[in-house]
Amino acid sequence: MYFKMNIGQKKSLGFSLLEMLIVLALVSLTLYLSFGQLRFLKRGYACAELDSLYQTCLYMQRHAMVTGKTCDITLNLVDNSYQFNNQQCQLAQGIQFDVLPYVKGPPSTPTKLLSKPCSFKNNHISFSKDGSMSAGAVYITDVAHNCLYALSSSVSSYSYLRKYRYAGKWHQLD
Repeated sequence: MYFKMNIGQKKSLGFSLLEMLIVLALVSLTLYLSFGQLRFLKRGYACAELDSLYQTCLYMQRHAMVTGKTCDITLNLVDNSYQFNNQQCQLAQGIQFDVLPYVKGPPSTPTKLLSKPCSFKNNHISFSKDGSMSAGAVYITDVAHNCLYALSSSVSSYSYLRKYRYAGKWHQLD
């Protein structure tokens, strides 16, 4: 059987260059938007880890007051974990204790470039039986360094914790 083609018709054997460019542009756009969502998730994980450490500090502060004994949280900056009351908490995968380059701290009065992820003495957050706690700050970021969070305790007669997020400058979180 023979088919007769009209002289003005061309037989299509594949995709045109324009069709391929459109598909490539759509795939690229989809991938770009997906990576943005991944960065958003990492920021969420880092913020959740900050909240978890914050809640642990509040618990240990109250535990020290109730038991009348000094309590500690030990930060392991190498393993990205912390330990309290014979319990160990591991930071989520992709989240670590670290600082961003060229960021000044501490968050309440940023005067010096941050060089280490923890300014608590010997990486211990200590809680006294009167409710006071050691002064310092600990910094949490994702491994790609897209975000930076801080948990800070100031030097004062009454100890309180503050949470911060760095976005060009330090912003206190609720």
